Amino acid sequence: MISARAPTRSALLLAGLAWVLAQPPLLSNGTVGTSLPVGKWTVAGRFATRAACERQRANDSGVMLGALAKGADDPGSRAAMQIATAMRCIELPPTPTPR
Repeated sequence: MISARAPTRSALLLAGLAWVLAQPPLLSNGTVGTSLPVGKWTVAGRFATRAACERQRANDSGVMLGALAKGADDPGSRAAMQIATAMRCIELPPTPTPR
């Protein structure tokens, strides 16, 4: 979940960070919350461009999946694989201008 200390959408946009890399949460029952609204996902990074976000997503996913390829087949590893493949880059919508 996005913490209360996370910058506001307006602050991110003013800083030129219009894209976030989001990953679904690991739920208490050990499953991955891919069906939860993305507002409940964890922000893993903030980026100025989609290309920068996608590069980081590919890198993070590759690192996670590479570690799992070494043979780990336990519930935690399967959850990490689901998280790695579900991560996505999301564009923040523009903040409405006050009238």
